Amino acid sequence: MTLAVERPLSGTRSSRLRTLLERAFFTQDSVLKIMLNSRNECYFQWGWKTPAGWAWKKVKFNDMELGELLLVLEGKKENVAFFHSFDGKEGKTTTQIWVNRSGDYCTFKVKECSKGLNEGEQRVLQQLLGHAIVMMSLTL
Repeated sequence: MTLAVERPLSGTRSSRLRTLLERAFFTQDSVLKIMLNSRNECYFQWGWKTPAGWAWKKVKFNDMELGELLLVLEGKKENVAFFHSFDGKEGKTTTQIWVNRSGDYCTFKVKECSKGLNEGEQRVLQQLLGHAIVMMSLTL
């Protein structure tokens, strides 16, 4: 896990993009990663094994969407879904993201991949999402 709190001043030479927060939840064949950068952009990445190596799908979430994700992680909602558009190799595509709670597990899914989180992983992700929401709202 990577966590940093310093941000370069905007408009200065040191305003290059930096990773402030990064955490990956792995299994043998899939991974779910959360990242927050110095532009206050929060991304989730789904990764899955292919014969050619790892393939990735990256999704940028805003603070309201992160709040919806927290409601599912906290058990206050059973599911939530989002649509996001991407400019990729195939042109512009739209992907649906599903987050579902079933018993003690919470599953994050895109068309190509899903990653279930156990209770411990959910707790870690809750803390990181809370931190990301606060950081996205601060101006330092």
